[in-house]
Amino acid sequence: LGTPEILEKAEIKDMDTIISTVPNYEENLFLLNKIKQSNHQAKIILTASRISEAFDLYKQGADYVILPKVLAGEELHNIVKQNKSRLKSTKQSHLRELNKLHHILY
Repeated sequence: LGTPEILEKAEIKDMDTIISTVPNYEENLFLLNKIKQSNHQAKIILTASRISEAFDLYKQGADYVILPKVLAGEELHNIVKQNKSRLKSTKQSHLRELNKLHHILY
């Protein structure tokens, strides 16, 4: 969604929620500004690599900022905290989900 042509084709002016999973700060800042210009009502969810970037994207008007490393750490903490013996079953479940995603994406 980084180029103006793609943004126009995506018709962001009519969207309720826009989510960017690209962790590039400059691209997300560009996207945020473009969305705010054409759609003041849209909820904007962006992705950041660093906490400082998340703070700045919030300051610039993002509704929510995903930090994948933080989410991954929290998820892993929850998995290990539940019960170490469940780690094997969690692994199997995760492998099944990854396999499904892999077939969809590739």
